[in-house]
Amino acid sequence: GNALVLIVSGSGTRTAEAYDGDPAGAPELHVEYGGGGGGAGGGGTFRDEFNTAESYAGSDGTLTWATPWLEINESDGPASGDELLRNVPAIGRVLRVRDNDGGGDGVQREADLSGHTSSTLSFLYWRGGLDNASDYVTVDVSSNGGSSWTEVGRITGPGSEADPEEEDPPEAPARTATFDISAFIAPHTRIRFLTSPNMGGADFVYFDDVEITIGN
Repeated sequence: GNALVLIVSGSGTRTAEAYDGDPAGAPELHVEYGGGGGGAGGGGTFRDEFNTAESYAGSDGTLTWATPWLEINESDGPASGDELLRNVPAIGRVLRVRDNDGGGDGVQREADLSGHTSSTLSFLYWRGGLDNASDYVTVDVSSNGGSSWTEVGRITGPGSEADPEEEDPPEAPARTATFDISAFIAPHTRIRFLTSPNMGGADFVYFDDVEITIGN
């Protein structure tokens, strides 16, 4: 007799029917598949719009981050301190990075980018009180879980789109930044925003819509 072998990996619902010697009578077999978080697959996005109140674990993309945001030189969580989630008039909740305790304050987050060939990091940002080029926040990427870092960009002064007093809506529209981070694709890719040693208590950068896109 005839034998039919199907080898299917992944998850989902599938239905198969056999036919008896008549190919024209065989039903179409349609298989749909999708990925849920990093690793091999057709691609997707890791994204945080910071809409989750008092949580560094926001996830608004099609894929799931490996970690929440982790504070650097601070450990008081998203509701207080220099690094926090702030509700800004007219734009909503954003991630704020400020000051320079311990030589630099900031945050980092990890995503599994393995199994892909291209990746892009993008986000919106507003500067607040950055007086000169010595006031900056670096954009860094690691392919080994934070053991070593490479600076791929820098948000510098002078400039201030946000209200320096952090009480009113921004004084100018957000800026957009995009970086090709394909060279850092790995199971433990991390991104980091880190202040310069010259950033003061009134110097800050807001971030929103942080997204890592992966594809093949």
